[in-house]
Amino acid sequence: MKKYLKAVFAFAMTTTMLFAMAGCGSSPEANNVEEQNTEVTQGEGTEGETTGDVFVMATNAEFPPYEFYEGQDIVGIDVEIARAVAESMGKELKVEDIKSAIRKGVLAGEFYPVLCGTALGNIGVKLALDAVLDYLPAPTDIAHVKGVDMKD
Repeated sequence: MKKYLKAVFAFAMTTTMLFAMAGCGSSPEANNVEEQNTEVTQGEGTEGETTGDVFVMATNAEFPPYEFYEGQDIVGIDVEIARAVAESMGKELKVEDIKSAIRKGVLAGEFYPVLCGTALGNIGVKLALDAVLDYLPAPTDIAHVKGVDMKD
């Protein structure tokens, strides 16, 4: 029975990974890197401001000396390297915390997170629940649903 469960679990995980990887495929339009960079760096920002020529770096600022908070700003070795790259490209650097950037994308409907775990061995369950709290909308983040009178 244990071998059967392992085989079913392995098949389910393989199938899940194949479907997840299918979304990573490329289209002919996605192969033009310069076109992609133009789309990312020009247009509307997440908060409605025009970003123009901005190089956006999203990072987890919990790993000093690479990235860490100094007051409200994220600083560190990686930020300085990214700033030098942005300056060489003639762009301004904008540093965001990755958790808040992912949350903004999920709330805007631009990102669809995929979480994996198994209750059988209690593997990844705590991390999946932490991710639900960090990234998915809370009831206060969603607009109230208006009821509809079925008789009308």
